[in-house]
Amino acid sequence: MPTEENYLSQAQSLLPHGPAWTRANNANLTKLLSAAAAMFFAVDQRALVLAIEANPLNSMELLADWERVGALPDECSKRSWPKTIEERRNDLINLLNSNSSPTLAFFQGLAERLGYETDIEELKPFICGLSRCGDRLNGHPTVRYNMAVITVKEERVTYFRTGSACCGDRLGAIRYATELECIFNRLKPAHVVFIYGYE
Repeated sequence: MPTEENYLSQAQSLLPHGPAWTRANNANLTKLLSAAAAMFFAVDQRALVLAIEANPLNSMELLADWERVGALPDECSKRSWPKTIEERRNDLINLLNSNSSPTLAFFQGLAERLGYETDIEELKPFICGLSRCGDRLNGHPTVRYNMAVITVKEERVTYFRTGSACCGDRLGAIRYATELECIFNRLKPAHVVFIYGYE
């Protein structure tokens, strides 16, 4: 990586030879070239930062520009706004990586990247000869490949507690994973129905 001294020596090497073109350290010409060398060094350093900022995983200064390109924050990510820089980067990475095929494994991985622990089960109809006694009926045969149950595993229920809750509070409240549901509903194929459940 070039330094200011490298830029100065390069500029001095381009000077013609003669008594007017001195290379002495305290000469005015050297001071002028040192100022130009400092400017070239600063531009070089900013170019290195730009190369780092070009990757959204490391982006800090250009994060807002990356979000503008990705149309973020969208209606899904606004549900949990404001966010930290890392959360904003994760939203951007999830958006850039969302061109995968929408399989259940893709949605499972997406839920993990969003910070949710989920179980995803595809509903299958009860078929005589294949299903066993005790299996769910799950409805009409058209549910195959069309419906899935997504269960958010973490504790998301707040119960009424005597002594800490007030009159008028609900007996129980569920904190829905609205951001997860919004993103899943946006990315799922049109014919697929997701049923969300909470443990």
